[in-house]
Amino acid sequence: MARAKQLKAKERKDEMPAPEASDRDVAEFWETHSVADYWDDLGPAELTKKPGPRQVVTLRLDSKAVDALRALARGQGMNYTALARGWISERLKAELRARVAARRRAAPRSKGALKGG
Repeated sequence: MARAKQLKAKERKDEMPAPEASDRDVAEFWETHSVADYWDDLGPAELTKKPGPRQVVTLRLDSKAVDALRALARGQGMNYTALARGWISERLKAELRARVAARRRAAPRSKGALKGG
């Protein structure tokens, strides 16, 4: 009897998002569904985005900072260098966005914009 219910539940499962679906749609779907229910429908992922070339950079940090970084990374299940790279990348993006926004605010407005059209 329980097996029959499981089979019926599998037949009624929602359709997975299409490959061209937005990241947001895919995320919303998997927030409310279990991959276990779709395991047999999944195949290997095709990753098209490759990381660009990297340059080695040496940073000198005090030992307490390195210990704290390692502990935080361990708590997230990742390598401490990957955590540091992620933080640096996030901060660089934020700084660049702030500069672009500041330039837009500082740019002189056209006469048409002041008159409303």
